[in-house]
Amino acid sequence: MRPFGPFYPARVAVLKEYNVSRHYVTKHEEKYKNLSDLERAKASEALLAKLHTQQTLFTKLNAPRAAAVKTSFLISHKIARNSKPFADGEFVKECMVDSAALICPEKKGAFENIPLSRRTVTRRVEDIAGNLELQLKNRADDFDYFSLALDESCDVRDTAQLLVFLRGITADFTITEELAAMQSMKGTTTGSDLLNEVNACVDKLGLKWDKLAGVTTDGWLSLGKVLKCFWDLREEIREFCMKKGNPIPQLSDADWLSDLGFAVDVTAQMNELNVKLQSKGLFVYEMYSAVKAFMRKLEFLSSQMRENILTHMPTLKEVNPSAEHLKSVNDAPSDVQMELIDLQSDTLLAEKFRSVPLNEFYSSLKEENFPHMRRHAQKILVLFGSTYVCEQTFSVMKFNKSRYRSSMTDDHLSAVLRIVTSDIEPDFNALVQAQERLGFSH
Repeated sequence: MRPFGPFYPARVAVLKEYNVSRHYVTKHEEKYKNLSDLERAKASEALLAKLHTQQTLFTKLNAPRAAAVKTSFLISHKIARNSKPFADGEFVKECMVDSAALICPEKKGAFENIPLSRRTVTRRVEDIAGNLELQLKNRADDFDYFSLALDESCDVRDTAQLLVFLRGITADFTITEELAAMQSMKGTTTGSDLLNEVNACVDKLGLKWDKLAGVTTDGWLSLGKVLKCFWDLREEIREFCMKKGNPIPQLSDADWLSDLGFAVDVTAQMNELNVKLQSKGLFVYEMYSAVKAFMRKLEFLSSQMRENILTHMPTLKEVNPSAEHLKSVNDAPSDVQMELIDLQSDTLLAEKFRSVPLNEFYSSLKEENFPHMRRHAQKILVLFGSTYVCEQTFSVMKFNKSRYRSSMTDDHLSAVLRIVTSDIEPDFNALVQAQERLGFSH
């Protein structure tokens, strides 16, 4: 720290009493030693006014530079968000300068000072992506529950890219859905490799695994047989884990087994539809008929399950689920049952349930009155319905890293994808303030 004030327009090297005293004696004592107290006060006021004028002038001179840097960030953000090459910044600047020369010639210099070279735009995109990631991490601290959507695909250079999307929900039922990470996998892509990458992503965001509500991946339509094999071996798996000292309590839980049996049967039906739709030589009307038939089957199965008829659900039938799983909410577990009674008896809440979105309705429930229902609703609302968000992002990835831009690095690709997919607004003021020097590179 260096002293700076009305008596020290030149900065003193080290803040020590000796140095300050020596500076005053050598530079100012002769001028001020014979002044009276009143004259000293007036001299101090004059020097302070001069210092204030200098500082104000510096601020005014600095403001256009800060505005130019902020403009650079704004334009770089639009370049990345619209999947344009970083070098387009120079073209945009050229257009602005030519336009300013015709519309407002006196402002042409301000446009010429906006840094938009390819290298500058690249740095701006990196900084913006870092700011978005920081904001996401701050939001993640408030998540009550979160879920993940995962998918993997190769870019134009055959590098496997794993996309991890995060969906989190807070106590007030605010939902955030953002790209958590794009992980480039240079080696193998085994299940263990994918798990390690997801672990690294979750740890980087500071998320706790006990808050995980669900994971959505692609390929489940082709895993019907895998689920069936697991079902057939469930007893052997349970006994093996118990012998190894790592019991799996869910394999002895009737509720969980009922859910698993239901998943086996429904996934088998979906797998059958998937196979039909992939057959060669199909006309569109035939595919449409297959989908319509599947929808009618689901409606039929739903009506049968409401009556506890499981003729077409053989796996679920093995569990012999009790009526509490299939009939009425009146037979729900006791902790939820009491809350359901309170809810059904409240006419105002019943009316609100019919008139507002679900997340808004559950958010309005008081924590002290409906704690279990709120938690259950959070876990359901935070789930991803599919990996469609990943598929959309892969389309953006292939557009950005095409054969014409194959030299784009993985880090820059990740930054662009984060900017394109993000619903968070970058903190441009913080980005400008973070610049140590407002220097210009063109």
